[in-house]
Amino acid sequence: MPSAVSIENKSHSTLKSLQISLPGEQGKTVGKLEKEVVAGKAARVVLKGAKGCEFKVTWELEEGPGEGDVDLCGDHKIVVTE
Repeated sequence: MPSAVSIENKSHSTLKSLQISLPGEQGKTVGKLEKEVVAGKAARVVLKGAKGCEFKVTWELEEGPGEGDVDLCGDHKIVVTE
């Protein structure tokens, strides 16, 4: 399990927020984007209390919200697109 992950904004708008949580409806937040990421740029998110490989990611672009499930054991990055 990585201690941090790379967040790449491959959308055409600013990534306003991003949160990484443990899976499940009441999943504990283990990482959060500290500042906005403009289109085409990247940032790092530190993970605290992360266990396992599977996580739920929720984000907010200028164009609206999104969410998905990721496996961070194989690839230590999250790519956000429209």
